[in-house]
Formats: sequence, C-alpha cells, structure tokens
Amino acid sequence: MLALIVIFGALFAFIGALLFKRGLWPRRIGQTPHCPQCDYILSGDQSRCPECGTIADPKTVVRGERHRRDRLLFIGGALALPGIAVLLMAGFDALYHVNWNRLTPLSWLLRDAGSGHAPAWAEIQRRIDNHLLSDADQNTVTEKGLELQGAPATVDVIPGFVDFLGNRFLQRKLTPNQADRFFESMLKVALSVRPVAGSQGGLSFSVSESGRRPSGWECWDHGLKYQVDDGPIEQLNSNGVSVWSDYGTSSTGCTLPRVPAKGKHRLRVRLDVGFAKGSRVDWADDSTFLRRIARDLSTDFEVGK
Repeated sequence: MLALIVIFGALFAFIGALLFKRGLWPRRIGQTPHCPQCDYILSGDQSRCPECGTIADPKTVVRGERHRRDRLLFIGGALALPGIAVLLMAGFDALYHVNWNRLTPLSWLLRDAGSGHAPAWAEIQRRIDNHLLSDADQNTVTEKGLELQGAPATVDVIPGFVDFLGNRFLQRKLTPNQADRFFESMLKVALSVRPVAGSQGGLSFSVSESGRRPSGWECWDHGLKYQVDDGPIEQLNSNGVSVWSDYGTSSTGCTLPRVPAKGKHRLRVRLDVGFAKGSRVDWADDSTFLRRIARDLSTDFEVGK
C-alpha cells in the first residue's frame, strides 16, 4: 500500500513539475532575435549584444518571445505540491524506521551502551556475532567492558559486556593483564564487623561480595578462615564448598566466640574461592576451576564492657 502511494505521489509530482515548467518557460513564438546569454532583444544588424557583450552569431541567436502561461503554472503547482508532500512524508517515515545504529561508529555505540542503552549494545553484539569487528575493535570493546565491570555496584551495567569478557577469556583472547583485571573485578569483597562488641557476647562479622560475573559462571567458596589478633587460625565452614551468586551482591556472615579481653583487636579473614562455569567442581582438582583466588581481609574492632 505504501509503495502504491509513493508511486502516485511521484507521478503527480513529475506531471505537476512538467506543467509548471511549461507554464513558466513556454516555447518561443515569433522571429524576434534575442541574445542567447541574457535574452536581450537584438535590433538591426548587431554583431555583438549591447547588454552583455556576447557575440551575436546567426547560429546562436535565439528567436521568438516567451509568454508565461499562468493557467499551466497553477495546474502544475496544484499537482506537484500534493505529490511532493506525499513523497516527503514517505521519506520521513522511511528515515524514522532506519536502524541508525548500523551506521554509527563503534566509539559512539560503546559510549551509549556504557550508559545503559540496550539497542547500542545489541548492535555491538550483532557486529561481534557476524565477525564485523577487527581484532583492534574487539580489544576496544574488551577495555570498555573491563572498565564497566570494575564500576561500583550502584552503576547499571549491561550484562552483555561481562558475558563478552567471559567468552574472550574462554577463547584465550584476553592478555594476561586483562585476565587479571577480569577476575579481580569478579571478586569484590569487603569485611565488616561491629565496631564495638560486648565482652560477654560473640563477635559478629560478614563478608560481602559485589563482583560482576558472566552468566553461568559461579564463584565457589571453600570456607572462610579467621583469626583474632595472633590467636589460632580457625575454619568457619569446613563441611565442603559453598557457591556464591553468579551476579549481584551477596554476603556470608558468622558470630564468633566471645573475645574476653577488653580493648582494641584485629580480625583477619582469609577467603579462598574458585571460579567455574557450571556446577561440577572438585576443590582438590584445579582443572575444574577456571581460576582460584585467595583474598586476605582485615578490620579493627573494640571490646567494651
């Protein structure tokens, strides 16, 4: 239907423009000589136009008068204007439905996708899937992804960036430095403890995690080890491994036995984790993990009355 409307619009515009031209510049009538350059009327035997100086050669002299035809002008305009309007509306509609992202430079797409614009990332993903990005371009996407992966948890990041990094790692296309940054951003942990604890009660603390991991990747915890001051190193959960959520913020906490000595103390916590894609893991078998990381955390607290 739209194509038919466009055809009729083009036909009206063409016929109207043709009639308008015939009305504004009709055929010459008569034998009056005119200068071919400025249309000045040449009288007598003139070899040069007195108005513009053009040589008046019999072969180039234009003969006849033009008499504008107002009726044709009106009819031509009446036909051409609606046709042109139809063509303009069809053109604007076509432009509205153009996927401009396909024509957008990669740097602009990364800027928009980094601000959470999903269509921009969809176009980047299309170029990746269709092998339209060079190695340099994919490295640019990698660096942008690492920047966003390491952003604070409050920043809304399109998951596709982190999934892209995971695929790059599995394909061994990350440099050692990029791989280190990738895993460091997957394990953002913080230790918190009550700043003042009672001497008669236990000591509560928690380890919170807010790293961004690719879909399907899991972080396995082999058990927290803790130490108060220079005391013995104790295992918090020694009955096997536990899994952290694959995306978002999670935490593990515990209440330790009371610390009787009043005053300031230091709590040290060691976190041993392994990253895996899938649920089959064996802590004794390194090959079941993509990487294992140990993280030492510490914080001060005080025991009051």
